[in-house]
Amino acid sequence: MDTLWGSIYKDRIDAAAADPENPESIEFNKMFRSASYLGDHFEDYPLILFAFCQFDTSGGSIFPAVWNAMLAARVEGVGSALTSVFHFDLDPVKKILGVPEEGGWQFNCSVTFGYPTGRWGVAPRRPAHEVSFRNSWDGDLGFEVPEPLWSME
Repeated sequence: MDTLWGSIYKDRIDAAAADPENPESIEFNKMFRSASYLGDHFEDYPLILFAFCQFDTSGGSIFPAVWNAMLAARVEGVGSALTSVFHFDLDPVKKILGVPEEGGWQFNCSVTFGYPTGRWGVAPRRPAHEVSFRNSWDGDLGFEVPEPLWSME
Protein backbone atom coordinates (compact mmCIF):
# COMPACT_ATOMS: atom_id res chain seq x y z
CA MET A 1 0.00 0.00 0.00
CA ASP A 2 2.92 2.34 0.69
CA THR A 3 3.95 2.06 -2.96
CA LEU A 4 0.41 2.85 -4.10
CA TRP A 5 0.03 5.84 -1.79
CA GLY A 6 3.51 7.15 -2.64
CA SER A 7 3.06 6.96 -6.41
CA ILE A 8 -0.32 6.84 -8.12
CA TYR A 9 -2.26 8.56 -5.31
CA LYS A 10 0.45 10.87 -3.94
CA ASP A 11 -0.92 14.05 -5.55
CA ARG A 12 -4.47 13.27 -4.35
CA ILE A 13 -3.26 12.56 -0.82
CA ASP A 14 -1.34 15.85 -0.78
CA ALA A 15 -4.34 17.76 -2.16
CA ALA A 16 -6.69 16.24 0.41
CA ALA A 17 -4.28 17.10 3.23
CA ALA A 18 -3.98 20.70 1.98
CA ASP A 19 -7.76 21.21 1.76
CA PRO A 20 -9.48 18.60 3.97
CA GLU A 21 -12.89 20.36 3.92
CA ASN A 22 -13.17 20.23 0.12
CA PRO A 23 -15.95 17.76 -0.84
CA GLU A 24 -13.55 15.90 -3.15
CA SER A 25 -11.05 15.61 -0.29
CA ILE A 26 -13.74 14.28 2.04
CA GLU A 27 -14.73 11.59 -0.49
CA PHE A 28 -11.11 10.73 -1.26
CA ASN A 29 -10.26 10.41 2.43
CA LYS A 30 -13.13 7.94 2.91
CA MET A 31 -11.65 5.74 0.20
CA PHE A 32 -8.13 6.23 1.58
CA ARG A 33 -9.17 5.17 5.11
CA SER A 34 -11.07 2.18 3.80
CA ALA A 35 -8.22 0.98 1.57
CA SER A 36 -5.68 1.59 4.32
CA TYR A 37 -7.78 -0.49 6.71
CA LEU A 38 -7.92 -3.26 4.13
CA GLY A 39 -4.13 -3.25 3.80
CA ASP A 40 -3.51 -3.02 7.54
CA HIS A 41 -5.86 -5.94 8.30
CA PHE A 42 -5.41 -8.09 5.22
CA GLU A 43 -4.47 -11.17 7.22
CA ASP A 44 -7.65 -10.89 9.31
CA TYR A 45 -10.11 -11.47 6.45
CA PRO A 46 -11.78 -14.90 6.60
CA LEU A 47 -11.56 -15.49 2.84
CA ILE A 48 -9.28 -14.11 0.15
CA LEU A 49 -9.80 -15.06 -3.48
CA PHE A 50 -6.76 -14.75 -5.72
CA ALA A 51 -7.73 -14.63 -9.41
CA PHE A 52 -5.27 -15.81 -12.03
CA CYS A 53 -5.65 -16.38 -15.76
CA GLN A 54 -3.51 -18.56 -17.94
CA PHE A 55 -1.79 -16.61 -20.73
CA ASP A 56 -4.45 -13.83 -20.59
CA THR A 57 -2.83 -10.57 -19.52
CA SER A 58 -6.10 -8.60 -19.86
CA GLY A 59 -8.09 -10.47 -17.21
CA GLY A 60 -11.10 -10.34 -19.51
CA SER A 61 -11.75 -14.02 -19.04
CA ILE A 62 -11.62 -14.00 -15.22
CA PHE A 63 -13.25 -10.73 -14.14
CA PRO A 64 -16.83 -11.85 -14.92
CA ALA A 65 -16.32 -14.82 -12.59
CA VAL A 66 -14.77 -12.59 -9.92
CA TRP A 67 -17.67 -10.14 -10.17
CA ASN A 68 -20.18 -12.99 -9.90
CA ALA A 69 -18.45 -14.22 -6.74
CA MET A 70 -18.67 -10.73 -5.26
CA LEU A 71 -22.37 -10.41 -6.16
CA ALA A 72 -23.18 -13.84 -4.74
CA ALA A 73 -21.41 -12.93 -1.50
CA ARG A 74 -23.32 -9.65 -1.27
CA VAL A 75 -26.65 -11.49 -1.48
CA GLU A 76 -25.54 -13.53 1.54
CA GLY A 77 -24.59 -10.39 3.52
CA VAL A 78 -20.85 -10.81 2.93
CA GLY A 79 -18.88 -7.77 1.84
CA SER A 80 -15.98 -7.86 -0.59
CA ALA A 81 -13.22 -5.60 -1.83
CA LEU A 82 -11.20 -6.11 -5.02
CA THR A 83 -7.61 -4.99 -5.31
CA SER A 84 -4.77 -5.47 -7.76
CA VAL A 85 -2.20 -3.68 -5.58
CA PHE A 86 -0.04 -6.81 -5.49
CA HIS A 87 1.11 -5.97 -9.01
CA PHE A 88 3.64 -3.61 -7.39
CA ASP A 89 5.53 -6.58 -5.89
CA LEU A 90 4.04 -9.78 -7.25
CA ASP A 91 6.94 -12.25 -6.95
CA PRO A 92 6.62 -12.78 -3.17
CA VAL A 93 2.85 -13.26 -3.51
CA LYS A 94 3.28 -15.85 -6.25
CA LYS A 95 5.88 -17.65 -4.15
CA ILE A 96 3.65 -17.72 -1.04
CA LEU A 97 0.73 -19.04 -3.12
CA GLY A 98 2.89 -21.62 -4.87
CA VAL A 99 2.07 -20.35 -8.36
CA PRO A 100 4.08 -22.39 -10.90
CA GLU A 101 6.77 -20.46 -12.78
CA GLU A 102 5.74 -22.22 -15.98
CA GLY A 103 2.27 -22.33 -17.44
CA GLY A 104 1.70 -18.66 -18.23
CA TRP A 105 -0.17 -17.81 -15.02
CA GLN A 106 -1.09 -14.12 -14.81
CA PHE A 107 -2.27 -12.52 -11.57
CA ASN A 108 -5.36 -10.37 -12.07
CA CYS A 109 -6.66 -9.42 -8.64
CA SER A 110 -7.43 -10.51 -5.14
CA VAL A 111 -10.75 -10.11 -3.38
CA THR A 112 -11.21 -10.05 0.38
CA PHE A 113 -14.50 -11.33 1.75
CA GLY A 114 -15.93 -10.76 5.22
CA TYR A 115 -18.82 -9.47 7.25
CA PRO A 116 -19.05 -5.66 7.24
CA THR A 117 -18.24 -3.79 10.44
CA GLY A 118 -19.82 -0.48 9.44
CA ARG A 119 -22.85 0.71 7.54
CA TRP A 120 -24.24 -1.73 5.00
CA GLY A 121 -26.46 -0.64 2.17
CA VAL A 122 -26.53 0.53 -1.40
CA ALA A 123 -23.30 2.37 -2.11
CA PRO A 124 -23.82 6.00 -3.12
CA ARG A 125 -23.20 6.47 -6.83
CA ARG A 126 -23.66 9.29 -9.28
CA PRO A 127 -26.63 8.53 -11.53
CA ALA A 128 -25.72 6.53 -14.65
CA HIS A 129 -26.88 9.30 -16.98
CA GLU A 130 -24.31 11.67 -15.43
CA VAL A 131 -21.34 9.40 -16.14
CA SER A 132 -22.41 7.56 -19.31
CA PHE A 133 -22.72 8.78 -22.88
CA ARG A 134 -24.07 7.43 -26.16
CA ASN A 135 -22.57 7.84 -29.64
CA SER A 136 -19.92 10.34 -28.45
CA TRP A 137 -18.04 11.35 -25.33
CA ASP A 138 -20.55 14.11 -24.62
CA GLY A 139 -23.70 12.68 -26.21
CA ASP A 140 -26.89 12.43 -24.22
CA LEU A 141 -27.47 8.92 -22.87
CA GLY A 142 -31.14 9.08 -23.81
CA PHE A 143 -32.53 7.85 -20.50
CA GLU A 144 -32.12 8.44 -16.79
CA VAL A 145 -31.71 6.09 -13.85
CA PRO A 146 -31.71 8.52 -10.89
CA GLU A 147 -31.42 5.88 -8.16
CA PRO A 148 -30.86 2.12 -7.82
CA LEU A 149 -33.54 -0.08 -9.30
CA TRP A 150 -33.62 -2.32 -6.22
CA SER A 151 -34.11 -1.90 -2.51
CA MET A 152 -32.11 -3.42 0.34
CA GLU A 153 -35.29 -4.62 2.07
